[in-house]
Amino acid sequence: MPYVDAQTKAKLARHGGWPETPGELTYMITRSLQEYLHTKLMKHRQDGDNRIRYADVAEALGALEGAKADLVRRILTPLEERAQDTNDDVWMPDLLEAAGSVSAEHVARDLIDGLFGAIFTDPDVEAVYSPETDQNLCDSARADGAGGSD
Repeated sequence: MPYVDAQTKAKLARHGGWPETPGELTYMITRSLQEYLHTKLMKHRQDGDNRIRYADVAEALGALEGAKADLVRRILTPLEERAQDTNDDVWMPDLLEAAGSVSAEHVARDLIDGLFGAIFTDPDVEAVYSPETDQNLCDSARADGAGGSD
């Protein structure tokens, strides 16, 4: 249980009192868990059982894991992907490929190939457009009469 002073507890108890530190956030999460488990205990007492059940704790843990997974998926993953685009991936491509992971480069390549394959791909070679092949594709199109005049 995080230890926060009485003034902080009062601030967090007020409507609109939002946590500002990791300790305050942990305190609020812990309070929510206690309230949930207490509500479950009160329902069990109505049935003559004065114990918290394993299933109650498992449900609370499941909710925490679900919230964690959502935070990772919705907030952390986009941040990681932006950092990866800016700083390059730290994972070795062969390990990612062996694990079945899809890199941003593969997604972009597949997107370009899927959306613009007819424009940016040489059908004989199936080479996806890149700056290195741009001149070759333009030269090829001009040779076929598809390009404009210089």
